[in-house]
Formats: sequence, structure tokens, C-alpha cells
Amino acid sequence: MSTDAPEPPAGESKKSGCLPGCLIVVGVILLIGIIGGVVTGLRGSDSSSQSSSVSKYDQSWPKSYSNTTCTEWNSDMTAAQQFAAAADMLTGARNKGDGGEGLPPDSMISDFQSGVTTACVVPSMSLAEVGAGLYLTERDRYRP
Repeated sequence: MSTDAPEPPAGESKKSGCLPGCLIVVGVILLIGIIGGVVTGLRGSDSSSQSSSVSKYDQSWPKSYSNTTCTEWNSDMTAAQQFAAAADMLTGARNKGDGGEGLPPDSMISDFQSGVTTACVVPSMSLAEVGAGLYLTERDRYRP
């Protein structure tokens, strides 16, 4: 008995069938990298040169979003930290991934924040993964 895969019908070539699924996975990985890079860049500024006033877009959460879990999003982050994280992730995805410029409207950031909360159901999933997945699945809604 042979364990080889059956041959395709005459005139058809073997195809892996992975293309749509693989493209989605690659897209999520790229978007996670974009979000992580933007957040790292935003956090990499010298704190001594920052203004003493804190805006709602300034993140006080001490961990990277790729190292922040859904449990931390739902239990440990304040609403202000969640809003700033949503602003970081959404701005990064729109500006670096889709050619946007500047911050999206606060209403869109709040909507993205709410979407992350809704999608953040697997306790160990990273915030960067959830944000990237949300942006990709709702791209028409969030892109510039």
C-alpha cells in the first residue's frame, strides 16, 4: 500500500491550496512587525526631552504590545492605557501599512479599542496579534 498523495486529474498540476491562508498569515506577521516597530519607535524617544504635559496618546504601559497578553489588557491596563495602545497600533497600521498620515479620529481609536477588547478572548494571546488581526479583518473600516 502506497502512502503517496493521489495524482491530480489529467491537465491539472499539484497545488498546495495554501495560498489564501498563507497570505493571511504573512499579512498578520507583517502587520505585527509594523505595529511593534512603530510602538518601539514611539517609546524610544528620550524621556528627558518630552514635555511635562501628558496627552491621552502618551502610553504609560511599561511593556511592549507583543509582550502584553489579553489578560493584561482586560485586567491590568487602565482605559487610558488601552486608548493610547489602540492609538499606537491603529496609527502604525494605517501610516506604515496603508500610507496614511497622522492620527486617526478619536472616535475611530475608541472603536478600535473596543474591537480589541471584544477580540481579546484568548488570555495568552498578545495584544500585537489581536491588534494586527483586527486591523486586517476590518481593514476597510480602519484604513485611511
